[in-house]
Parts: sequence; C-alpha cells; structure tokens
Amino acid sequence: MTTTAIRVTYRLIDGTHIYTSDDVYGLYVAHRDPRRAYEMVAPSIEKLIRLNEKVECTVEPALTYAELVRHLHHPDQPLTPETTSRSFLAHAA
Repeated sequence: MTTTAIRVTYRLIDGTHIYTSDDVYGLYVAHRDPRRAYEMVAPSIEKLIRLNEKVECTVEPALTYAELVRHLHHPDQPLTPETTSRSFLAHAA
C-alpha cells in the first residue's frame, strides 16, 4: 500500500472555514461549522483523486479534529515530524 501526504491550506473568511490544496486539483471545501468543514475534506479528496487521477484510495486526516483543536490551543506542543496540522494521508492499494 502506498501512502501520500496531501497538504491542505486553511483560511477563515467572514466566518466560513475554507480548505483548498495545491496537491489536489479542484479541492474547495467551505462550511460555517469548523468541525463539519474539517470532516468534509477527506471524502472530498477521495472523490477528486478518483475523478482526476482514476485512482481509488482512502483518505484520513493526520490529526483528528480534537487533536487539531488541541494543537491550535497549545502550538508549543510538537507534532510528529512527518505530519503537519494541515496534512491528510491518502492510502492507495
């Protein structure tokens, strides 16, 4: 199984939580609820990879939403070196 880290960019604009990525063409997730926006990213990446690359994969966030929030409140606590707070991991067979 091959695993690839996909970096996403997060922005908060007028109360809307927005995720995009230079690694996945067409990724644009936006929602007013921060948890819902974060939870929508992985399935959106899966679908875009399937449509764009014709590859079936499963995608999961490197951090759970709770871990992400904890990291935002305690940025001095290190993350594992291979991940960032904005990484999603794609697993292809």
